[in-house]
Amino acid sequence: EVIEDEYDYLGSQEGIAAKLDLARAYIDMGNSSQATFVLNEVIAQGNEQQRLIARKILADIVQDTVH
Repeated sequence: EVIEDEYDYLGSQEGIAAKLDLARAYIDMGNSSQATFVLNEVIAQGNEQQRLIARKILADIVQDTVH
């Protein structure tokens, strides 16, 4: 039996914010590929502001990789 009203934390606004924090933690650990994966999830699921933040962090990752 599937519970239809089960709370989807990772898909919620709080969960999206947590994913941004998680991506930053991956970056701090030098794991840019995992950070990129999480940031792409935020871009797919987040609100406009969260997507902007995720895109900026992604741009920073690319810039750091190039330099």
